[in-house]
Amino acid sequence: MTKISLSEMSKMLGFSKTTISRVLNGKAEEYRISLETQELINLAYALINEDVKNTRNDAQQLRNNVDINIGLVVPFISNPFFANLAEAIISEAQENGLSVTTFDSQENPSMEQRIMKEVLSRNLSGLIIVPVTSRPVEIEMLQKHMPLILVDRYFKQSKIPYIACNNYEGGYIAMMHLLKANHRNILCIEGPQTSITTKERERGAKAAVRDFGKDCTLYLRGGEFSVRNGYLQTRLSKTLNPRPSAIFSMSSTILLGCIKAIREMGLSIPHDFSLITYDNHVYFDYLNPPISRIAQPLYEIGRTAVKIMKDCIVNNKPIKSQILLSPKVILRESIKEI
Repeated sequence: MTKISLSEMSKMLGFSKTTISRVLNGKAEEYRISLETQELINLAYALINEDVKNTRNDAQQLRNNVDINIGLVVPFISNPFFANLAEAIISEAQENGLSVTTFDSQENPSMEQRIMKEVLSRNLSGLIIVPVTSRPVEIEMLQKHMPLILVDRYFKQSKIPYIACNNYEGGYIAMMHLLKANHRNILCIEGPQTSITTKERERGAKAAVRDFGKDCTLYLRGGEFSVRNGYLQTRLSKTLNPRPSAIFSMSSTILLGCIKAIREMGLSIPHDFSLITYDNHVYFDYLNPPISRIAQPLYEIGRTAVKIMKDCIVNNKPIKSQILLSPKVILRESIKEI
């Protein structure tokens, strides 16, 4: 078993040795140490001191046609975006002789921490993860024990490898199309502010407004990638002055809430609201009207992640890639020029 001192844990986590000692000795409640701090310290201790089998035998196992199992962690597998991403990864893994165990973190950092412990206990050969936590230290600790790569979300200031869409570029493209259609009052319905995808899409949208060089009111509202968020913020748009003539939805789930609210308000797309959304689904072309959207290269993300992971398992090649892939715009009839 690997040993680590309190000083080393303190340096790694940023907590005092006293705090760490109290948590590990079961005195956290007595000293009113927060649950979040307790979970992080306990997770760190479990990861560092876990007896993890060396996975260098994986290459030989593959050559002997023994199945190698990798983990995939996504938030809310019921979300169409993550379901499609999982499909891309699982399909590519199967073609490469890998099997996949899928975990659902339910967009919950505590659940994600429990999954990390389970991943270690199952001795998986590698991990592909859409992170929920806003703190890279937890994943960096897991990285010491197995190859892993982030997809969709990542940490800008960390060396953890990732493959994701260039969300800044996507936000810029979406907003510029609305501006070029002469919309000057635009509602942007966002996901959680802790999410790098939200931050980058918002940054791109703001840059488009700045570069366009004309007066524009950009309303930034919401805080969930959910149908409820899209519905609520669209209904509340009638209280904004001036009222927005266009909506930039940051996810397909937000979009569904927008559409429901617009119909209940007795309004229509694109006559009353022009609409563009992030994410791409076949059914968008069957809506009335078909919806303009920013399509992420999901299958390229999935294929690339699996190929890099397999190369690491088979050839012991370290994973260092940090890749951003460009999205593309698909224009349909949901944007009206005014």
